[in-house]
Amino acid sequence: MVTDLCVFKLEPEGAMVESIHPWVTKEEVQEATGWTVKFPDEIATSIPPTQKELDLLDEVDPNNLRAIEFFSNADRQEQAMLTWHRESAAS
Repeated sequence: MVTDLCVFKLEPEGAMVESIHPWVTKEEVQEATGWTVKFPDEIATSIPPTQKELDLLDEVDPNNLRAIEFFSNADRQEQAMLTWHRESAAS
């Protein structure tokens, strides 16, 4: 399971961190998670996406709706309305 902070590996006992993104600390993962996070003895650093993967994301999400989850509530509503207006105009 990929999040904005890390990658979890799903195991029978629950989720365990598989890797942490380069800009994130172990403490930030724990603080942002609603349960006690399991970490391996040695934590790998996540590999950033390739340009090809980023280009594919832009193809399937040209309006960058995936970024909405990082916005405040007011900004999220504004972005949703802007996207709705843009898509309505294009129809």
